[in-house]
Amino acid sequence: SVFDWVSSGGVLMLPIVLASILALAICLERLWFLQKEKIVPGDCLSGFQDLLNRKKYTEEELRSQASSSLVGWVCFDILKKASSGREDMREAMEVSLNQATYILERYLTALGVIASVSPLLGLLGTVIGMIDVFDTITDTGSKSAVSLAGGISTALITTASGLIVAIPSLVMHRMFIRRVEEFISEMEQKGTKFIDFLDKGI
Repeated sequence: SVFDWVSSGGVLMLPIVLASILALAICLERLWFLQKEKIVPGDCLSGFQDLLNRKKYTEEELRSQASSSLVGWVCFDILKKASSGREDMREAMEVSLNQATYILERYLTALGVIASVSPLLGLLGTVIGMIDVFDTITDTGSKSAVSLAGGISTALITTASGLIVAIPSLVMHRMFIRRVEEFISEMEQKGTKFIDFLDKGI
């Protein structure tokens, strides 16, 4: 059973299990958050453009439009500098994109650390287990292949467990990083289009 597997792996199975729970939680949270409709929906600019074309709008309407997506807040920050010229709008966009990048990459550093540390924890557990095996041989003089195989098998459980946690964590980390890069690139394109729209004096 899973419990027997964990209990036979030694004390270092505890941090490996905790790391697996944390990695799963991060992956589920990022899968829920990093959705296109929450970050860069297809109609993210049309709402602002419709409001601005009407000439009559309130700040509440602008904030409501901004809150519909992450790129909406980028456009809102750009709009606040519309009267200052194109360069100020681009500067506002860069600052806003940096803030958006921080939000998009939240918890990904922790996921990357888990992917890197889990196999090392597993290897450490195996080394400690092998030391115990050889200590037992030294103390008892046992030369039974069966007893040695059992001890070695127990020692290797931590390495296998560490890899089981690390491999999917690394894959998901790479996938999330790639998705964040795509979102940032698309947000920058949308922001530039919005600056062009505002620069026309509409």
